Amino acid sequence: MFIEQSAVYHARNMNTPLLIQHGTADGSVEWLQAIEFYNALRFNSKPVILISYPGEGHGLRKYENQFDNQRRSRQFLDHYLKDVPAPDWMINGRRFIDKPEKK
Repeated sequence: MFIEQSAVYHARNMNTPLLIQHGTADGSVEWLQAIEFYNALRFNSKPVILISYPGEGHGLRKYENQFDNQRRSRQFLDHYLKDVPAPDWMINGRRFIDKPEKK
């Protein structure tokens, strides 16, 4: 039943563009599960973007992250639903390792 219902095992069948937004301190869904799903989709050459919010839980608490989340969600949907050109962050991204460490 785990394999049947696990999104990771169905990654090869997914074709819908997906924006994964996840907090690194999420107490409900382990951050590494989001990474595992993201990597499975990337391995299968699927249209996926992962946005990771350091220190955030299952819901975003910091205003700047809420604002960022809304802006990026709108741009993602505009691109895929309204054929608006993709913004730079969707094309070039930013590696997690290159993000400044927040203390």
